[in-house]
Amino acid sequence: MNKVVKVLCLVCLVGFISVNAFGWGNATHIYFAKHLGARLGPVNLQEMYGALTPDMFSLQFDAAGQYLYYLMHYQPEAVYGLASGPELKAIAFGYMTHNNVYGADLTAHGTAYPNPIWPMTKLGWVIKYGNVVGGHLSNSLAQILKTADVPDVAIPTLVGALAPTMGHDLVETAVDILVKRRLDPLVGARMVIAAKARSPETGQLLADAYGKELAAYTGISLEEANATIKGAEEVYQGAMLEYGMAFMMREADLIPALAALSAPVAEELIEAVVWQELELQIDVTVPPELVAENIYYAINLIKHTYAPELAKTLMFVERQLALHHITSASWCPIRLNEEEPGAEGITGTATVPLESSLEQNYPNPFNPSTTISYALPKDCKVTLKIYNSIGQEVATLVDGVESAGFHSAVWNASNLSSGVYFYRMTAGEFTSVKRLTLVK
Repeated sequence: MNKVVKVLCLVCLVGFISVNAFGWGNATHIYFAKHLGARLGPVNLQEMYGALTPDMFSLQFDAAGQYLYYLMHYQPEAVYGLASGPELKAIAFGYMTHNNVYGADLTAHGTAYPNPIWPMTKLGWVIKYGNVVGGHLSNSLAQILKTADVPDVAIPTLVGALAPTMGHDLVETAVDILVKRRLDPLVGARMVIAAKARSPETGQLLADAYGKELAAYTGISLEEANATIKGAEEVYQGAMLEYGMAFMMREADLIPALAALSAPVAEELIEAVVWQELELQIDVTVPPELVAENIYYAINLIKHTYAPELAKTLMFVERQLALHHITSASWCPIRLNEEEPGAEGITGTATVPLESSLEQNYPNPFNPSTTISYALPKDCKVTLKIYNSIGQEVATLVDGVESAGFHSAVWNASNLSSGVYFYRMTAGEFTSVKRLTLVK
């Protein structure tokens, strides 16, 4: 094929493979699954890991990998319909919170509900902001391609296709960081524990769901297709351990760590696309400092709008799961493989957090009930009280000794008027105050 014609095809190709070159987005899916699921330790851990698995082929840029990435996002019922037993049912429920059909990715990549910022567009919130970040990245990307001796005539089209994709992933990374910063400081530990506790049958479940499709698409045997899927799931589990460990760092260390993890993946993506489109083998270098700079840019761009978007996504997906009768397991066992790599610092049972935390209530705004979750690393005296806007105490939700672990309390404000309230938790030496809004 003529090289100019092949370059013109690039927009379609990259639009299809919209992969995680710079970003991951998995901390955000952990956050969604934690709220949408059973909210019980062992069950919720399986749900959280299940919510990660649709992206397990996102880092494989060959045609087979991207075909499976597509199937996992647009044919999720294949997994849910095959899940049996409490562990796999919980995995499948988490899986169903993620997809592009009625899961969280529909709100990120497509318009699941009216968007007040871009009311006339069918592009999702992440895509729109990703286009902005991609524009910021374009000059640097052009220079990377030029340094790699890509023909000048091809560079504008390559940049025009790659930059929005990379910008999309940088926005997902920025949301992950803001989730850790403001909504769930323990999200990294949750990801590590969920990956360690995941059912060993997860890979087989995914192989049963998609093995025949992969075999037919590639021409390989069913046995080879199943082995490919199960092997990819094991690799992705290791990636989640690595990514979760990074999210247990301070933010000052986290962003450089994410940049170091993401830069080689961005290089692989660029090289794969250039080879696919130009039959030109190149060796590119993406400096981690460039990734870090664009992560900071994305954070500053979205920090005032991401929280309402996540709240709307949670409400939308919760409604869709109910409409489609998607339910989770009521109970499942838990097992931790202490030999998994990257598990340093994770000790004890999976239901014991590393530090005290008080999370943002969900839903928020609410009417008339909302749930407040908190974590305790050890047994201690806990008080959790609600105050109105002038500091008057209006409710006491918890007042007594609580055991180490993850807890939640429900506040029913049906007897109170609309307005802004505050909740304050004291647990030993830990104290935290957050705001919540009642709308009637």
